[in-house]
Amino acid sequence: AVAHGATPEAREQGAEGLGEIVVATPEAALKPVVVKMSGPLIRVMSDRYPWQVKAAILKTTTLLLVKAGPMMKPFLPQLQTTLLKCLAESSRVVRARTVRAVGKYVLLGPRVDPLIAELISAAKTADKAAQVSYIQALEVV
Repeated sequence: AVAHGATPEAREQGAEGLGEIVVATPEAALKPVVVKMSGPLIRVMSDRYPWQVKAAILKTTTLLLVKAGPMMKPFLPQLQTTLLKCLAESSRVVRARTVRAVGKYVLLGPRVDPLIAELISAAKTADKAAQVSYIQALEVV
């Protein structure tokens, strides 16, 4: 439903349901499906969907980062690119959830120097609302 839902509402509900499953599932049981879930979530998050869909996907992605973070390491480069893009979204909710996701993302041990450089560079050219989000992301890095 997240990737192939007929309506934005169906995608949002699919992402929220997936998040509930992540919370309720033991880490060991998540292991075989984390890779299968992560790729589509990141892809859908980077597409043009209403803010409600992106916010729900960001919440689920953050839950995955917390619960199964090391298993998501193959997706860290794509996730970083997508998170940086989401920090510039017009929705305050999406930007706030992205800042939280960045905070969990950096705990997985990626090199933070390139991330910091990208955040600073993006903040220089962003609008005021996005600038605040980039600065908040720098604070959690």
